Amino acid sequence: MYYLFNGLCILISIIFMWRTPFLPKKDALPEYKTISVIIPARNEAQNLPLLLKALKKQSILPLEIICVDDESEDQTGQIAESFGITIKSIISKPDDWTGKTYACQQGAILAKGELLLFLDADVRPSPDAIKILLQRYINKKDVISVQPFHLAEKVYEKLALFFNLIAVYSLGLGVPFKNQVNGSFGPVTLINRREFFKIGGYESVRHSVLEDYDFSVVLKREGYRLKRFMGGNLIGFRMYPGGLKDLFGGFSKNMASGALKSPLWLILVLVLMLGAYTESVILLTQGLMTQNISLIWPGSLFYALTVMILFWRGRCVGSFGFLTALFYPIPLLFFYLVFIYSLFSKLVLKRTYWKGRKIKL
Repeated sequence: MYYLFNGLCILISIIFMWRTPFLPKKDALPEYKTISVIIPARNEAQNLPLLLKALKKQSILPLEIICVDDESEDQTGQIAESFGITIKSIISKPDDWTGKTYACQQGAILAKGELLLFLDADVRPSPDAIKILLQRYINKKDVISVQPFHLAEKVYEKLALFFNLIAVYSLGLGVPFKNQVNGSFGPVTLINRREFFKIGGYESVRHSVLEDYDFSVVLKREGYRLKRFMGGNLIGFRMYPGGLKDLFGGFSKNMASGALKSPLWLILVLVLMLGAYTESVILLTQGLMTQNISLIWPGSLFYALTVMILFWRGRCVGSFGFLTALFYPIPLLFFYLVFIYSLFSKLVLKRTYWKGRKIKL
């Protein structure tokens, strides 16, 4: 009965991640609409040049590129200026706004395009990215949100496997039936400018550290159609190239807050999924340590199934590869450590730090 339950949990995880909603390509280009690209940037001197170079190579160029320098302590502002784009420098943000929401709002106020495309500085768009986004855009009530493909170049970046899987599939995108789970992807958002200001823009979620989730709630309440996709080979990003400390801090700052806002059924699915993956490791380890064949065989089977699942879906969300899946207990342990710390920061400390700022949780 125990083995049956563990197998059932693994089956649930397969169903949970069944579909992969990639950003679709289309041949026809609808009526051309002008796009303003808005980049909120704080201490992004390493990432910003790569994004700006990619934007200059787009098959359909944006009307304008606006970089909002959010009190950066590095060369972010100077780099943006060297590319000849519009720069908005924030000297001091209001206390009741988070840095990103305020930066996005200020950029939108300056924008002249009919559509607003908000991009995080670590996003890496392919030359046809804006063209494909335009093709997917239908009318003013559509909002497109994209989770980029994680370009995990260094070994420590492979630790982000489970964060990427949960970021995508915790919104219910993988299930083979319609779902009503709230949430959007923060790195890439396309929205009609007039409609953006009709609902107040990011001012409605100005205090939120989970602005992507809370903004999706506002959109749903106001009757907008939020369409969520994975970037695939069209839109990628390089998260936290600064090292393991940045990776840990970046994922921990809002992980617990997001979990506490998830619906109960979704939390249950995630617990069963992660529990099955963990139990596979425990079962195999116990069998090998005790040389108990009755544990080794089922443990090996469950472990192999888990590796196949993680390789299957891991390569859809990022460049994680087979070795990352094979040694998945390491990124899984890292995931647990970050989650515990995030929960402690949320419930006990009630604050965290990110890019030199204290953030209330």
